Amino acid sequence: YQLNGTNPHTVTLGREMDISNLQFGWYEWVYYRDDEPYPMPREYLGRCLGPAKTEGNAMTQWILKKNGKVVPRRTVRRCTPDEMALSNESEARKRAKFDEEIEARLGDSYNLPPRYDQAGEGNTLEEIVATLADVGDDEVE
Repeated sequence: YQLNGTNPHTVTLGREMDISNLQFGWYEWVYYRDDEPYPMPREYLGRCLGPAKTEGNAMTQWILKKNGKVVPRRTVRRCTPDEMALSNESEARKRAKFDEEIEARLGDSYNLPPRYDQAGEGNTLEEIVATLADVGDDEVE
């Protein structure tokens, strides 16, 4: 089948795909702003999970917050090279603390969080997801 210089999405749907919101990599370190009043909006460290197509404008991204919540945000920027530099110890500590918080709340790719990983608890996946959804929105820097 000939695509005639286009891509499968355009051929299938008859319209070109908008990729302008694909400016961040999956799970890329970012800083975002919460809904705080001007003139002192604060930036928070987070992980970008991709475009939020059902929320906000075309540039809205899903952001994983330190407390394990996923929120849509438009005010997102990638970390600068200086912030990502190995020599920047304060930023490295922030990222390590973020990862520790996420692992403690959500587990890792091999294990559930410690509070759910106990034999005999009988927690179903639905109960775990419902409990994680109730995690507070407290933001820790």
